[in-house]
Amino acid sequence: MKVVVISGGSATNHLVEAFQEHEVTYILPVSDNGGSSGELSRVFGQCPIGDIRSRLVRLMRNGSVRRLMEMRLSRKEEVAQLQWRELLSGEECMWSGVCLPIREEISGVLKRANGKIRGTDYRFSMASVGNLCILGAPKVSEGLLLLRRWGDVPPNVHVEGVLDVDKCQGGYELGALLADGTHIYGQSQISHPSSNGEELHFDKHVSSQQWLTSPIKDVYYMGLKDIRPYVNNKVVESVRECHVLVVSVGSLWTSLVPVLKVLRLHRQDYLCKSVLILVNARLDADRETHSLTGEEYVHIIEEELGMIDTAASNQPNSNTSSNGSIYSSRKIVLYPHTDNGHTVHEVRKTLNALAPREREG
Repeated sequence: MKVVVISGGSATNHLVEAFQEHEVTYILPVSDNGGSSGELSRVFGQCPIGDIRSRLVRLMRNGSVRRLMEMRLSRKEEVAQLQWRELLSGEECMWSGVCLPIREEISGVLKRANGKIRGTDYRFSMASVGNLCILGAPKVSEGLLLLRRWGDVPPNVHVEGVLDVDKCQGGYELGALLADGTHIYGQSQISHPSSNGEELHFDKHVSSQQWLTSPIKDVYYMGLKDIRPYVNNKVVESVRECHVLVVSVGSLWTSLVPVLKVLRLHRQDYLCKSVLILVNARLDADRETHSLTGEEYVHIIEEELGMIDTAASNQPNSNTSSNGSIYSSRKIVLYPHTDNGHTVHEVRKTLNALAPREREG
């Protein structure tokens, strides 16, 4: 069965076993302006691929390459620069277990990345080795393919950014409109702002003192009047061919909605399919959703997907739900357990129950 999974970068990494029996395409956002990805965007205009890289690394079957690609340099800039030089020189402890042919390939790519960095104001603090490998490739898409090959990602698994990673010039940045009319600019500042406005270092665990003063009403891609020329065609194809569309866990407004807004342009490709929605287990602990109920969370996803047709719900003989909404597809909502193993079991069981019907349909 072909499954498409929409998610953020880190939360769904704990659930990948639930989808491994199927041909799965993960669709991820490419709008993060913070951390290592944001620094590469700032200096080189590279598409923020941290979420894609994170998923690829999680799926790697080559443990030695995975450990290398998971590596982050020190938070202290001077120590991080020393670690970078050691990595380039072949410091054995960093390369432990990586076979010689792959090691030579990775080393060559990192040296090309170093050539690009030389003479710039790039900051190595907390830099991701995986991200730096992608910088050293001729194109971002080619760098992602290298990670996939080096790490031995299963052939039935595909990882795509919702927008074309090679067309990006300086990043696909997000803005948020709050209910009180306030605008916030940049994914990092919307989701997990640092206390001093620094985007290179941040803490995803936001305290209640940093709750938004007003709920988020909408998000949008800054500087793009028309997103369609930037849509990743592989994403469109995977949605068209899938049997089940899964909206997995992740930050609602800065991870899921930016993907859903793009997919809505092609909603005719999924409105007849089964849709599985996983509701974040701790809405109350998230800056973006702390004021939402589970029902409100699901309603926002349905609206963004175009599953709700308010005009049609007012027509006689329409197929309406109890709240007057139109559901053109078959919807299943799961409220994941805080225990990831339990959630994996429930998602796998749900997909296996859907498989025979979807293959027949």
